[in-house]
Amino acid sequence: MNYGIMFIGFALAGYFGPSVMRQVFAADGAYQRAFLIALAFDVAGIILTFCYRVVLKKSEGEK
Repeated sequence: MNYGIMFIGFALAGYFGPSVMRQVFAADGAYQRAFLIALAFDVAGIILTFCYRVVLKKSEGEK
């Protein structure tokens, strides 16, 4: 099940990443803002990972 979730994420990133980069490049003429958008998603993913770990530890402690 984990692999399915992971590959769905890869598929979405593979589709939306180039689409966003193309639109940002068309608007700005540079890729800098597109990389900042990608950085924001990376930071959000790291934060969600730590939130998941906290929730998982709490749920294991209740059992």
